[in-house]
Amino acid sequence: MCCFFHSTLAPDDICHACGHMTQNGQWTQPAWKPPTGSKQYKPSYNIGPTCYLPVMLSKTHFQENLDKSQTNVETAKSSQSDSCEWIIQPMRWGLVPSWHTGDPSKVGYNMINARSDTVLNKKTFSAPLKKGQRCVVLAEG
Repeated sequence: MCCFFHSTLAPDDICHACGHMTQNGQWTQPAWKPPTGSKQYKPSYNIGPTCYLPVMLSKTHFQENLDKSQTNVETAKSSQSDSCEWIIQPMRWGLVPSWHTGDPSKVGYNMINARSDTVLNKKTFSAPLKKGQRCVVLAEG
């Protein structure tokens, strides 16, 4: 994904398009979760870095009382074996590095691309991946 793309679907249409059959043979679709703060997803033909765009991620990222003995990855694996439970939430495009302090919207530079051949070798990207912090960016083109 490089620089700009478009996502023109309304939230209900995005949720429907991401519907799938569970392992139990039940049709399900992810729920839409509004973003935190005042920013909103706005369908557009011109979405670029720092814009809010829909991403799909596991509900386990939103659980308040995770068992402290399990990592997020273990929790995600166990919940996915029971049923696929996903959420779609607009998020700001760009990785906020773990060492950044303060307001995430004030990051002075944008990390928007990761190379697949080095993503596990660079601490910037490997640390969140190892914690199970990942999502699917939903785009049309």
